[in-house]
Amino acid sequence: MKSELAFKLAQGIQLLHLDGNHYYTNAVLANCTGVSTSTIKRNRDIVKILDIALYLVEDTDERQ
Repeated sequence: MKSELAFKLAQGIQLLHLDGNHYYTNAVLANCTGVSTSTIKRNRDIVKILDIALYLVEDTDERQ
């Protein structure tokens, strides 16, 4: 996976989390990032890792 793709996905996931949307479909993430759903499906493990990491960071930020 290219770093640009990972960055786009991370930004999209972060925007969804900031909107309070912690549960979303591939189509919603695709619309938010401009990345195709097939690319998201192909890289679903990375998407899950980014999702969890961003969720943990947000949780830590809220506690401080």
